[in-house]
Amino acid sequence: MSVVVCKVSKDKIEMASDSIVVQGWTKLNNAQNKVVKMMKYNDMIIGGCGNAEEISLFFHYMKTHTIEDMDEKSVLDFAIEFRRWKNDLTNNNSFDNPYIIAYKGKAFAIEGMLVFPIDDYYAIGAGQDCASGALYMGATPKEAVKAACELCAMVCEPIVCESIPI
Repeated sequence: MSVVVCKVSKDKIEMASDSIVVQGWTKLNNAQNKVVKMMKYNDMIIGGCGNAEEISLFFHYMKTHTIEDMDEKSVLDFAIEFRRWKNDLTNNNSFDNPYIIAYKGKAFAIEGMLVFPIDDYYAIGAGQDCASGALYMGATPKEAVKAACELCAMVCEPIVCESIPI
């Protein structure tokens, strides 16, 4: 699993994630490749937790597709179209991972086919409870991920941080 956090302030949206990769019960050393759970491309940031294959495909999809209007319907349409694209490529139409998308000065969480705006802060993944508590107490996204790394067995450094202006 992993953790991805997002914090919206008056001038920017900050996101951070850990970089754990596991195969079965074995943690793979991923210090050389930080692009695992979160990626920024053309001022869009997507962070995801769960199956790394789906996350990797979603990152590839974001490089060739965009969200026209950054609202709940458009983000849901983006997720639905990704699901269709993924099915055409892999014959697997599941969309199981939670994601956070920041783009055009707005942030949204995607949990299955539920899409909702993030107005202050939000966390997903195995370390979400630890990270959410840290965000509630005023931590930055990087500090929140650090707290999750210290307290959750399925979350591990290095920490990746990205931001976009509002």
